[in-house]
Amino acid sequence: MQRILWHLLDAFLTVFHLAVVGTIVFGWVWPPFWVYHRWVILITSISWFGIGAFYGWGYCALTDWQWRVKKKLGIAPEYPAFIPFILGKVGIRAAPTAIDKMSFVVFIVVLILTIGLYVWERFFS
Repeated sequence: MQRILWHLLDAFLTVFHLAVVGTIVFGWVWPPFWVYHRWVILITSISWFGIGAFYGWGYCALTDWQWRVKKKLGIAPEYPAFIPFILGKVGIRAAPTAIDKMSFVVFIVVLILTIGLYVWERFFS
């Protein structure tokens, strides 16, 4: 029974993680969703750059939690990061460092876009 609960938690974390990534990448598109998008960007920034100052830049608390669950299940993820891991699951193989760099670039672009949209919304609309 306990093993089933760990599997359910792992599945939930995967879906939740994909939702977070999707919100980061696409959440700026629909204005009514902007407030949620900003919160996700803020929390991710705190994890990557705040907590990451102590645990390693780009540290993702969600990935850490999910990898702990996988460890309980006896699963050792091939990659230390979620994006290369999930891409590998769907058959897309690329160098994890290249994927990490691309993820960082996409995040920074979206962060700048989000700040720009916030300024536009506050001062020009």
